[in-house]
Amino acid sequence: MARRALPFINCVFVISWIVALFSALPAQAQSSAYRLAPGDVLQLTIVGFPDLKQRSPVNVDGDVMLPLVGNVKASGQTVAEFSALVKSRFGNKVVQQRGSDGRGSTIVLAPDEVTIDILEYRPIYLRGDVGKPGEQLFRPGMTVRQAVAVAGGYDLLRFRNGNPVQESAKLRGDAMSAWSDILFQQAAVWRMRTETSDQDVDMGKAFFDKSPLAKTMIDSAFQRQADQLATRRSEQQREETYLKSVISQSDSRIQLLTEQQKNEEESSKQDIDDFERVAKLYEKGNTSIT
Repeated sequence: MARRALPFINCVFVISWIVALFSALPAQAQSSAYRLAPGDVLQLTIVGFPDLKQRSPVNVDGDVMLPLVGNVKASGQTVAEFSALVKSRFGNKVVQQRGSDGRGSTIVLAPDEVTIDILEYRPIYLRGDVGKPGEQLFRPGMTVRQAVAVAGGYDLLRFRNGNPVQESAKLRGDAMSAWSDILFQQAAVWRMRTETSDQDVDMGKAFFDKSPLAKTMIDSAFQRQADQLATRRSEQQREETYLKSVISQSDSRIQLLTEQQKNEEESSKQDIDDFERVAKLYEKGNTSIT
């Protein structure tokens, strides 16, 4: 039953991919008239004026900046239509040209001397079961099959030619690995939230009730985090006890130094009083100072 359903599912993917690819390809791949749009790069060439040769991209507004004429609307036009518009803008334009002898001359441009070419086509974008999805270079006349070939071909063939049993086992293994990662992350989050909270935090085991993980595995994951939490709390308790003892010793030391300072201040005061008393006796001639 499953083997019959697989081709139908693949067909759905292929059809949706082809529709997306056709919508992404430029108009050249769907019709003969390529329409200019932002991303295309044009080249202006004027016969006899190599200095005016310019590489001009179509900007996001759909305009092209050209010398002597300024911005010209290009988006939505074919190359022929845009070329005719540019020729009309350059027609009868007066240009100063300096010859080999250094003399200047005035030249009136003729429309037939102006040429517009596409230098670079805007890229196409492939998505779906291809080898290299994403941006690809476009070339005139490119078909869907050629674009797929440039992108590395259909990657969907790998699934068709593969062993369904092996693919199923691999998918189950990937799913179990993802569930295991979620379990360990959830247990770690619970531990960290419990460390930073004064209240009990829900473990969130109910989230894994419908998971393919065994109950013993779930309990073991949370138990490891609980053991780690207990160890960290024990270390924190020892560190707090040590810091309290250091603070107590520091308080005792401060009290001892304060008393010592008080005694020294009293002794210094007595020395000052004795000095003043002896100084007064010396002034009266009642004693001598050595």
